[in-house]
This record gives sequence, C-alpha cells and structure tokens, in this order.
Amino acid sequence: MSEDLGSVYYKLYNQVIFLHQRWVTYLDLFATEKSRIDLLNNSGSFFFYIVQKGLFENVIMTITRITDPEISMGQKNLTLKLLPRMIQDPSLKKEIELQIKWHLEPTRAFAKELRNKRFGHEDFNIAMGISQLQEKSGIDEVEMALKAIRNLMNTIQKHFQDGKTIYKDGGSNGSTLFMLKRLEDGVNASDYLDY
Repeated sequence: MSEDLGSVYYKLYNQVIFLHQRWVTYLDLFATEKSRIDLLNNSGSFFFYIVQKGLFENVIMTITRITDPEISMGQKNLTLKLLPRMIQDPSLKKEIELQIKWHLEPTRAFAKELRNKRFGHEDFNIAMGISQLQEKSGIDEVEMALKAIRNLMNTIQKHFQDGKTIYKDGGSNGSTLFMLKRLEDGVNASDYLDY
C-alpha cells in the first residue's frame, strides 16, 4: 500500500469503525425488545428521544460524508471515492470502482436524500407535508449501506494485508449494556423510595 493510499485508508478506516460503533449503540438502545424501550421511556423519555434522533442523524450524515464525491463546492473531501484513484494495482482498482458503482452508490441514495431534505436542509414541501421522502429509510437501508462500506474497506485490506476487519460482529456495545443495567437498577430502587 502506498503511503498516500495508506494514510487516506487509515483515516477512513477509523471513521468506519466509529460509525459502526455508533450504529451498534443505536441498535442496542432502540432496535430491541419492548422491555428495553419501556426502561428508556420510564427513565427519561425525552432525553432518549433526543439520543435516538441524534444517533440516527449522525449515522446518516457519516454515511453520506464518507460516500460523497471526491470534490464538492470546490473542496476536496475525505471519501471512499478517493481510493480508486490512489490504487496502483489495475485489478484492485477496477474491483473498487465496481463496488462503488454497483453497491455503494445504490445503497447510499436513502442517506443522501435524508441529508439533503431533512438533516442538512429542511425541504419546504416535506416539512409542510406537501410531499414525502422518496427513499425508504430505516434499519434495513442503513445495514445495506454499512455492508457496502465494510465490503469495500475489506477488499482493500484483504489485498494488502490478507485479512479483514469485523466492523460489526453482531455483538452489543458493553458500555451501553452497562448503562442500561444501571438504569434498570435505578428504576427498581426507586420503587422502594418514599418521595
């Protein structure tokens, strides 16, 4: 791996890892059993509503940011789309270009629409209820986009290091589960307190 490619890949690698950590935290908190949602609602419903919306928006904005064009508004972006230009091996370069075209681009459409019409800007017609978002945007769509990102990053890592990173292993975030246990303990203890 050239020094230029290595430095860009490393920066993106760290962003992709942190993106997946935030997504796992979101899933641990909000895409789970009803008892966990009830615990959050009983502990601080408005606070956790803000956390839920903020985490989801952050994940979407990160997906769009790292999958944006190389240049926008005359400024160079740190994006996965920089990588093919920096790859010298013709077959790897072609593979990454194809992954961007056939996997990354289609799976990022929903995130781009959310950024452009809800998170980065407030589309008048959508805000006023005149029109709706065209793309479906939920957990399945985020998962597909993250899978495309993981596959692209791991294709490069496998080529140069003969390995891959398990960005999302299906496990939970330990600190999130610890916090949930503390919340549950607090709710249970409050049953014995006399206010």
